[in-house]
Amino acid sequence: MAEPMLRAWMQDWVQPAKRVTDWPGRWVAEAGWPSARIADKAWALNADGLGEAPGVLTERSLCSPQTAGLGAGNQCSYGSGPDLSDDQRADDANSLCFDSAPLAEPIEILGEARIEIEIASDQPQALLAVRLCDVAPDGSSLRISYGLLNLTHRHGPAAPEPLVPGRFERVVIPLCATATHFDTGHRLRIALSNAYWPIAWPSPVANTLTVRCGSARLVLPVRPPQTDDASLPAFGEPEAAAPLALVETRARRTDRPLDRIVTDPDSGCVELLRERDRGAWRTVDTDVDYDTRGELRFSVHPDDPGSAEQDITLTTTMGRTGWRVRTEVHTRIACTAEAFIVKASLRAFEGDEEVFSRSWDESIARDCV
Repeated sequence: MAEPMLRAWMQDWVQPAKRVTDWPGRWVAEAGWPSARIADKAWALNADGLGEAPGVLTERSLCSPQTAGLGAGNQCSYGSGPDLSDDQRADDANSLCFDSAPLAEPIEILGEARIEIEIASDQPQALLAVRLCDVAPDGSSLRISYGLLNLTHRHGPAAPEPLVPGRFERVVIPLCATATHFDTGHRLRIALSNAYWPIAWPSPVANTLTVRCGSARLVLPVRPPQTDDASLPAFGEPEAAAPLALVETRARRTDRPLDRIVTDPDSGCVELLRERDRGAWRTVDTDVDYDTRGELRFSVHPDDPGSAEQDITLTTTMGRTGWRVRTEVHTRIACTAEAFIVKASLRAFEGDEEVFSRSWDESIARDCV
């Protein structure tokens, strides 16, 4: 109980990649949380980039293609990868970006950054995605944190309220908490987009947002250096049950990437194909075979939010000598401007005999989503 209240891994720069085996950094600690040591530092979103002082009030438009966000990685990474966000330059090109000058000295942040911004929409419904990136001298862009706001929820999720087209409103968007070291010579980047597919479902219709530069700001929770961090005692080995003894019976797919982006030459739709095939194995202690494979398909046309579609298939098999069971599931989600269309099926087998099946065909009102 005499240890610090909070320990956090202060991550250093790493080359952006779908899989990172060893993320460099160090442990830091705070005696209490929230910490009185951490102070907000504001950066203004000016027409010419991130500045330490607000610039002239200027309006800039934002209309991202619906494919913005394909570099986001999995919404919840399992840590086994490759499911992290990769180099953000492609998504940055589809966003409205604000860069700082190269940092003259390092900055470390610990906690939740936020964006405070005046924004107007030409449609009653819109969303805003905000990414904080660390841009290296070679131009590679590492996503540090991000936040999303369905702008009809600007006053809270309990009572969604459509936007008044053309009216500027000030909104606050918190970003996911992080502990990050920005090195000398690197740049901070704020990237704004009004699409973030497939993390966020597109708005009902395409929209254009107008951002009021000069009044918007990024607020960072800056943590000053603390010499006591170097003397923190090392963690002991984690306590855990012995790992399950497994025998691989079918190797996982390695002949092609698990994530692929394909453009249909006829329709122009862009598909993100995410293969789920981690191979097959047998548990030694219980002698049970386990095999699962499937695919997630996320499709959208860059100019048409109504074309968004998710299609998921998954087959899972378990068994041993004398018995074998299998489930096959398929879910498809599409939309109109008024509703989500959900179609799904579930089939269960004992051996080759189908013993159960069920299907769903639902229309769900969007209700400001």
